[in-house]
Amino acid sequence: MLNIDLDRESGVPIYLQIKYRIKEFIKLGIWRKGFKLPPERELADELRVSRNTVSNAYKELEEEGYIFSHQGKGTFVAYQDNIGYQSFDNEKLINIVDKALDEALNSGYSLDEFSVVCHTRIEEKKEIIKNFKIAFIECNNEQLECFLKRIELGEGVTAVTVLLDDFKKNPKSTNEILKNVDIIVTTFTHRDDVKQLLQDKNKEVIGIGLAPPADTLIKISQIPNTKRVGLYCNSHNFAKTVLKSFKQAGIELPNLRTIISKDPKKIELINELDVIITSPENKKEIVELIEGDKEIIEFSFLPDQGSINMLNTTIVLLKKYSRNKH
Repeated sequence: MLNIDLDRESGVPIYLQIKYRIKEFIKLGIWRKGFKLPPERELADELRVSRNTVSNAYKELEEEGYIFSHQGKGTFVAYQDNIGYQSFDNEKLINIVDKALDEALNSGYSLDEFSVVCHTRIEEKKEIIKNFKIAFIECNNEQLECFLKRIELGEGVTAVTVLLDDFKKNPKSTNEILKNVDIIVTTFTHRDDVKQLLQDKNKEVIGIGLAPPADTLIKISQIPNTKRVGLYCNSHNFAKTVLKSFKQAGIELPNLRTIISKDPKKIELINELDVIITSPENKKEIVELIEGDKEIIEFSFLPDQGSINMLNTTIVLLKKYSRNKH
């Protein structure tokens, strides 16, 4: 019997409650790496929810790298410790350094020798990623801005941004731009489209997973139905993506209105609202437009830690390959 308490009156989607509880089990080490999770149907029966609800929770946990599924064998915990967190884990890094230091001292090297080698290797790693070029391709500018702000490119790495619609309309000129980049990054949703449009079929195209922060979804799910809610975006594409995420999370906002920044009546429309959902990039504009006290909820899609790790590793490997090739 699992200790998963569900609050069916909180307004928080049930699948999110299941997801967070499982995350706690993993973070606390209750469920360690390799632990087999209950089958979806079994857990659904135990919690008296639909199998689809459990499936949604497992799906997001898998996308974030917490668990993995093996066909015919079941679903297992993938990692433990600091998975899924982008915060710097100082203690873990110290343990890694201490282990290497102890091994060096036991092998007869001095502290000064260890320090010199570490410094040299750090400088070599910096050189590896120096002048590396990445292209980010997405269907809307808001998501492109999020890419650049949320992913730490590192020293010497430069980025090019391309709208997917522009790529489709002007494939020749866009391919000319992409000839000079080392790697292309897009979401899993658009990866196949990008690969089809790309002339250089040997160019590396990395798909990354994006999802809105859980606390943002919870906050939105708890907005009373009596409130007049607005979604303020720069493009219809971004609005569609946000609304899709609401639907997947089981969030219903009966009084939701979508407002595009180009709308000449946007000031009037915004000031009719009680709650405004917008991207971090648009928040400053909203603050200047609103009259009176209105709640503003920042909404963005963040790359999961697994995608960030994969991207960083790919950058280093590709740069090494490029240097060896030349």
